[in-house]
Amino acid sequence: MAPSSLKPFGQNGVHIAGALTDDEIKELAPRFPAWLYLCCDTGSDTGAPNGGFPSVARGHDGGKHVHVPVDHTDLDMALTRRLLGAYTTLLPPTVRSPLLISCRSSARAGAVALLFHAYDAKLQAMVSASPLVLAPEEVLEIGRSAGLSCFNNPALTDWVVASLYFILMGPEHRPRPIFRQLFEAESCTYTYLLGDPETKEALLIDPVDLTVERDVSLIEELGLTCVMGVNTHCHADHVTGTGLLRQRVQGLKSVIARAAGAKADVLLEEGQKISFGRYHLEVRATPGHTDGCVSYVMDDRSMVFTGDALLVRGCGRTDFQQGSAHSLFKSVHSRLFTLPGDCLVYPAHDYKGRMSSSIREEKQHNPRLTKSEEEFVSIMKNLNLPYPKKIDDALPKNLVCGS
Repeated sequence: MAPSSLKPFGQNGVHIAGALTDDEIKELAPRFPAWLYLCCDTGSDTGAPNGGFPSVARGHDGGKHVHVPVDHTDLDMALTRRLLGAYTTLLPPTVRSPLLISCRSSARAGAVALLFHAYDAKLQAMVSASPLVLAPEEVLEIGRSAGLSCFNNPALTDWVVASLYFILMGPEHRPRPIFRQLFEAESCTYTYLLGDPETKEALLIDPVDLTVERDVSLIEELGLTCVMGVNTHCHADHVTGTGLLRQRVQGLKSVIARAAGAKADVLLEEGQKISFGRYHLEVRATPGHTDGCVSYVMDDRSMVFTGDALLVRGCGRTDFQQGSAHSLFKSVHSRLFTLPGDCLVYPAHDYKGRMSSSIREEKQHNPRLTKSEEEFVSIMKNLNLPYPKKIDDALPKNLVCGS
């Protein structure tokens, strides 16, 4: 009898499975001349008896077996490249024999099977010299329709999305977006300009009133059409530039999360997407610095604009505007630290000349957010920061789009 966790995926003889017993391994070995094993074989993360991959290989005479450990706490595109290399080793393009992908629960196996499905589609399109037949969103729908359990794990989901863009949407299909990081010295605020190099649609994230003329000049120099001025939250240290931008740039709309309680042309909800040309940002609620904070995740998970929720080696204060250290800790760990390790972090501020970081760096080195929740709350409670200098002027104006 086949193991209950064994399931076919797709049309190319790929199957996925969870943990297997010795008897199940012996039964399956003749059926699957190619076998990819994903457990790390540390602690409880094993998908075979005796806690190791050799048990999977035992009795697998004449077959190919490859072990690529997939740690769901440390996922990136380097891992994706290793897995695609393993796939080519196990099943060269001219060979199509049954492949078994196994791990402890089948979640990682399902994620990897979905990536291989996309990779096969890409190869077929290249061989036939036809346009790409699948978009990342279409592959994701295939996986969800198949009931893959990887979508129950936010970190695996983010990595799958990033990997699908990596596989299917290379530079030949979609070049990197126009990107500029701009600085306002008085409040140490970063403003970000993102644009589509083909359609010329663009947006600004966290513009400042004092630098609107600079931003407009740059937009004009690059030949862009700025369609949105987007805020990560209702700022207390500077006046947003969205009100002035609406006056200076025809058709530009101001954008902020509905939870911020401020006026804007567009009020965003969790999970909503805002587009500029062929690209989009996903809205993620990351309350804690204020209760209306959001972060904007690039569609391919290559960048995240974190506002004051996550700074380079720090985070925003939590002692005003309905802030909550408990909420901020949960937001960062459940909404941002699930992103791939090589996802670049672009904050709204830095006070020491640092321009960006990565999710992996912050998970490893952030002096506040590497602590336990209780320690983090204590740290934030005892910061004893001065009253924000511009809050009495900035906050009322920002509640009405900087007017």
